Amino acid sequence: MFLSTRTLTLATALLVPLSLLRAETAADPSGHWEGAIHAPSGDVPVEVDLRLDDGDTLAGTFTSPAERIKGFPLWSATVEGMSVSLELKFDDSGVRTFAGNLSADGASMSGDLLVNVYAVPFNLARTGEAKIEAPPRSPAIDEAWTGEWSASLDVGGKPLPLELTLSNHADGTAMGSWASGGGTAVPISIAHQDRSLTLTSTVTPAAYAGTVNADGTEISGIFTAGPLEQTLTFTRAAGR
Repeated sequence: MFLSTRTLTLATALLVPLSLLRAETAADPSGHWEGAIHAPSGDVPVEVDLRLDDGDTLAGTFTSPAERIKGFPLWSATVEGMSVSLELKFDDSGVRTFAGNLSADGASMSGDLLVNVYAVPFNLARTGEAKIEAPPRSPAIDEAWTGEWSASLDVGGKPLPLELTLSNHADGTAMGSWASGGGTAVPISIAHQDRSLTLTSTVTPAAYAGTVNADGTEISGIFTAGPLEQTLTFTRAAGR
């Protein structure tokens, strides 16, 4: 007597090694990871925080103490089986990708940091729960200042677009973020007095102090980021 198709399917499934069945389910890389990028000039300590948000969407942040970067939001984060891909986009210079694999016990991750045509090895160890801070909330600002603004930095003779977003919320707080050259938007704190604004990044060593003009169409001031200091004027984004 011939076996039914259903019986054959069940019998085949029982013969598949349990390890292969497990591989079909993506691992959960949530947690705080510490390690280093093994660059030719020496190891660069880094930290990564990952968590699964609602809908099982993986999100996270990147920290590099040497670069004074703390909690930079990942451009994208995906996990497939035991393989993890973490993308960073600081500006228009391109995406940097941590392409790694989790160990069998999920306690470590290793692979390569891909930057353009270069591949640099990295290793990370899971040391605890994810440490992802919520974006800062500041006192509400003048409603006329909310919206999208744009400016251009001069970096080594090359213009670098800077996009600023300011918004008020129903709970009486304001939030802000900026992004350079089409990169990932990073949160900023907002302080103001009269028509003066001070914007400070909570992620990178960057800050801006400026004054909004009378009709609310420009913010003129000084932008600083480490050794960089230059005058900078934000204008209302086109169509806003």
